[in-house]
Amino acid sequence: MTSRLRALALLITGLLAMATLVAVQSPAQAAFGRLHLPTATPMAGVPFSITGQLESKVKRPVRLQQQRGSRWVTIARTTARRNQSFTFRGVVLRSDANLRAVARRFKAKVKLPKIVTKAVAVPVLVQRGRIAALPPVAQQGTTPSAPAEGPIVSAGFTPARPGRTVQLQQQRGGGWETVRTAPQDRSGYAVFEASAGKTYRAVTVAAGGAPAYTTDQVTAREWKPAFEDTFSGPTLNPALWQDQTESYSYDTGIRTCARQDPSVRAMTGETLELGIGYDTTRAGQNCHYTSAYGEGDSPYLLNTQVATQKSFTYRYGYVAARIRFAAPQGAHSCFWILPEGGKVPGDPARGAEVDVAEFFGEGGPRDAVGGFIHTLDSAGNNEKLGDLFKPTSLMKPTGDSWSTSYHVFSLEWTPQEYVFRVDGREFWRTSQRISQADEYLVLSMLTSNYELRYLTPETLAAKTSVDWVRVWKS
Repeated sequence: MTSRLRALALLITGLLAMATLVAVQSPAQAAFGRLHLPTATPMAGVPFSITGQLESKVKRPVRLQQQRGSRWVTIARTTARRNQSFTFRGVVLRSDANLRAVARRFKAKVKLPKIVTKAVAVPVLVQRGRIAALPPVAQQGTTPSAPAEGPIVSAGFTPARPGRTVQLQQQRGGGWETVRTAPQDRSGYAVFEASAGKTYRAVTVAAGGAPAYTTDQVTAREWKPAFEDTFSGPTLNPALWQDQTESYSYDTGIRTCARQDPSVRAMTGETLELGIGYDTTRAGQNCHYTSAYGEGDSPYLLNTQVATQKSFTYRYGYVAARIRFAAPQGAHSCFWILPEGGKVPGDPARGAEVDVAEFFGEGGPRDAVGGFIHTLDSAGNNEKLGDLFKPTSLMKPTGDSWSTSYHVFSLEWTPQEYVFRVDGREFWRTSQRISQADEYLVLSMLTSNYELRYLTPETLAAKTSVDWVRVWKS
């Protein structure tokens, strides 16, 4: 073979070798990896899993590292699968953290380069607690009952860890003694009876890797109602309540087909029954209405609305009512307060409508109780703040419903804020649009235009039952 042919053969052999080498190494050259955020935000001290991917299709060790100052510290190890995925299990964090995954250089059939994923910021839920000393505003039950007496202490923790033990501790001498225990409910709350003049704190004990948490301390006090009605008489007490009677199209057309009338409420000797019904004075006539959901025709209807407008007002304190709501959609029940002098455009401090609890029927949005604040803008248009609050669906025992049991719905009103609660469990707190005016109480069952599409004979027969109403002034 001539020298020229030998050189050509060597060149071809070299090119073939290089092609083979590139073909083998190409997977390794794709040195890419990714660490995914957890599908749910982890809780402090509670093990969770975190996943990721590498583009090298071989089994190889992977480390999970946490940034601590200027260093990266390995906190978990695993092995990547041939399908490029990896999972770290049993990861525990105590606070928010920056994490990354690292696969070091690895020798398989070829040398695989080091892969370092981009760091991800992982938020961590750290349990926090709030404690409040309250009047007796927690009294869930299936039957009417005399109002509970004596103060209560309500302790709520977020995120909720249902079943985790909460200790109510009383200050004695220089220390603290556990006097009662209860499990956190589904909403993260535990509510306890207390003694006036005693100082308390709540401790949710360590469990499942999560550390204990101790709340601030509060002192319980005696509460004497400034207003109370247990509806135990044969008729509604006219010294306390007045029937409000508005004609059709009241509330600027929101209830075109209804008017208020005392004939659709009743007294049982234990409760006030709020109802709705047909207006027999307009039997056979149809009312045409419009709403955000369209328009239609409805019979003319009667609604219930009673108030203390001429007999009792208050400013600041706690107002509470023990209520069992009507179940069907098509009408809604509300416990609310209104300013004595009416709402003033552009000035919420001179009066706001505050809906302490509003329920639109089972099967409605989120099985939730609403809390709302209505004020007027400078042009006199209604401004609404609030919502149907999903957490309220967890503030009752499993299997319970708003229509099978009585629950206490309360509002704490100070010059700085409103706090809305169900059986002592807080579901909304706001410092916006706080009224500084005297307000009176209202109980109602109403059929608004937007609800008439749900109206059925079942709705017309339903009643909202009010067991008692109380006010404690600050």
